[in-house]
This record gives sequence, C-alpha cells and structure tokens, in this order.
Amino acid sequence: MGIANSIIVLAFGSAVIGCALAAALAFGIGGRHAAGSVLAEKESTNETKHGIVPTGCRGTKLPDTSAASTIGME
Repeated sequence: MGIANSIIVLAFGSAVIGCALAAALAFGIGGRHAAGSVLAEKESTNETKHGIVPTGCRGTKLPDTSAASTIGME
C-alpha cells in the first residue's frame, strides 16, 4: 500500500524541516549579540579612522537608544 510510504516520507520531511527551522532560529537569536558587537566595532573604527559619525536625517547625532538610557539607569 502506498499510504504507509507517504506517511513515512511526510514524517521524515517534517523532521528535516523542523530541524532546519530550529537551527535557523537558534542561530538567529544566538547571533544577535555577536552581530551587535561586530557592528559596534565597525562603527567605532569608522569614527576613529575616517571621522565619520552616524547622523540622523537632518545631520543631527542619533540619540542613544540603549536600554539603560531609556529607563534612566545611566
């Protein structure tokens, strides 16, 4: 019968997709801190090497939006 074969193929495919989704989610959530560190390092390198300071649309310096400054913990 072809029904059992279909069920096994569907179950295996679901398991593979589930593992891929779990790995992608873990990599994405776990990599946020590493990506932020790399971007902060690049930003500071640009500031010191080239004198480039990130600015807003009108040439003003961007506000500090870190969690500590937002809740007044500085």
